[in-house]
Amino acid sequence: MYNNWEQFRNLPRIQTLSPQEQARQYFLHQSNTMMENTFSAAAASAAAGAGAGAGGSRNTKTQFRLFGFKVPATNQEDYVLFDVEDNSTLIPFSEDFSGPSILSKDDNGSTYFITRNTSGYFSDNQEYGDKYIFGSMDESGNTTVINDTILSQIGGAVLSITYSSVAGTNNIYTSISPVKQSAPNNGYGVTFDIVVTDGVVSNVSVSNFGDLFKVGDIITVTPEQIGGASHSLVITVTETVAQSCPTSMFYDGESFVYTDRLLFIDYNNNLWSKIVRIDVTGSASLVAISDGTDSGLYLTGLVNYGDVVLSTSVPYGAPIALLGLFDMNLAQFIQESISPITLNNVPNVSINKVWFIIDIINVNSRIYTHLYCNDKELSQLFTCIAELNVETYEAEFLYFTPYNTDYLNTNIIGI
Repeated sequence: MYNNWEQFRNLPRIQTLSPQEQARQYFLHQSNTMMENTFSAAAASAAAGAGAGAGGSRNTKTQFRLFGFKVPATNQEDYVLFDVEDNSTLIPFSEDFSGPSILSKDDNGSTYFITRNTSGYFSDNQEYGDKYIFGSMDESGNTTVINDTILSQIGGAVLSITYSSVAGTNNIYTSISPVKQSAPNNGYGVTFDIVVTDGVVSNVSVSNFGDLFKVGDIITVTPEQIGGASHSLVITVTETVAQSCPTSMFYDGESFVYTDRLLFIDYNNNLWSKIVRIDVTGSASLVAISDGTDSGLYLTGLVNYGDVVLSTSVPYGAPIALLGLFDMNLAQFIQESISPITLNNVPNVSINKVWFIIDIINVNSRIYTHLYCNDKELSQLFTCIAELNVETYEAEFLYFTPYNTDYLNTNIIGI
């Protein structure tokens, strides 16, 4: 299919899917041929370890519900919870969710969600929301919005601006990356197209929306960037939108933490991880941000486990599920802890490979994952839930989950 991310991202956009969702599906829908060499070592390890499952000595199973949404989502009723054991639809959602929305439970069993709404801005086949929504949900699927102002608290993509009229050299300056920004601005990735006519800046437009900008942020383009003008061009952010969706959330005993994973692509084609802390009252703040370029790994999930935070990730260009420790304060992987995950004891599957961790959760101090896997011998794709042994990096199969249906599964919660 696609040999690397560059080939995939340069394809014409599917009209009904945002680039962010295409990014997710790229990692979920690689061909078996592409993975042949990449996974050969992992497959051998899985075959050698078959039967030595992580949870083989345990005789109890947690019940799960699985959150899914239709691709492409065409209306608000396309978001549902499945019963994992019989794959039946339990709860249709009536709120304006924009997949992949995520769910999590606190220690008291209360279910919370966070999503990007769908009623926002649409341009160039890209759909943006005008807010992130954080709320709670009862067993019947009824939702209560706790906070819909998270976007203003942590920032978003730049939608509209004002600018000063300064002198410059006549030209059209494209994809100009600002040199200076006002502190404590966390914004990144924005670029501008600047037109200088008759020696004066006559138009400034946003060419790359960036992320984590707040209304009122001051962005500066230096004189040298517009042909040696006498004064800097000062740009003020007047409106922001939610470009990426949160895709991993867990309860850490005090608050929720979520990260946007594999969803925002900056002008250098990097995938950025943003970690945000949200307490149960809805107050949000940015914890850390990392572009992953140093490690070559991109975050797919986080889970609290005792005194440490576990992360799942994929390496650039070759989807394969990895597990390791993560430094929340620095938004960095602890490299020496990273290792591939193997899956054992899958019924009627002789050789399998774990391509991708869709979700990872902690239920009563036991770690469960929702895995996207491949039966190499039969060239058959499947998804399942497994219990993960964090010491051996081996997962014990528990349940198959719906695959190749109308719904893309994105999140699990324990019952």
